[in-house]
Amino acid sequence: MISSNTFSLTRLFKKGDITSVKAEFSRLFSIYGLSNFIRSDNGPPFASMQSHWGLTRLSVRCLSLVIKLDRAEPGKPYQNGIYECMHRNMARELHHEIVGNITLFQKLFDKWRIDFNRNSPHEALGIKTPEQVNVKSDKQFDPNV
Repeated sequence: MISSNTFSLTRLFKKGDITSVKAEFSRLFSIYGLSNFIRSDNGPPFASMQSHWGLTRLSVRCLSLVIKLDRAEPGKPYQNGIYECMHRNMARELHHEIVGNITLFQKLFDKWRIDFNRNSPHEALGIKTPEQVNVKSDKQFDPNV
């Protein structure tokens, strides 16, 4: 589910550095608890082909919080099919509304996200909405760790 406070595109696009991404994850973990795993592709900020075992500072941070890294195999984007489909639908539905203003895009994205989560049943979820199946994690986040 793309939750109501999942992330701010404005924050991440203005500051795509690891510090900003880490801060956004800390904010989300404080609200929703820790994930059991994070699914990603093999690029930054989650993976690096230049480092030993493909680890980045963010992926090491996830491992230290006992969050498993679940990566698609390199060159196989279909392994992230559910996410690729969501991004494709979002791009198709918002394509003509994006005018280059990141603040406006954030508002459009927020509206799209609410509709996606609350009003759009998904076949992969047994024709339920993401909001109907999402549960908060029991694993609490300690920002001091």
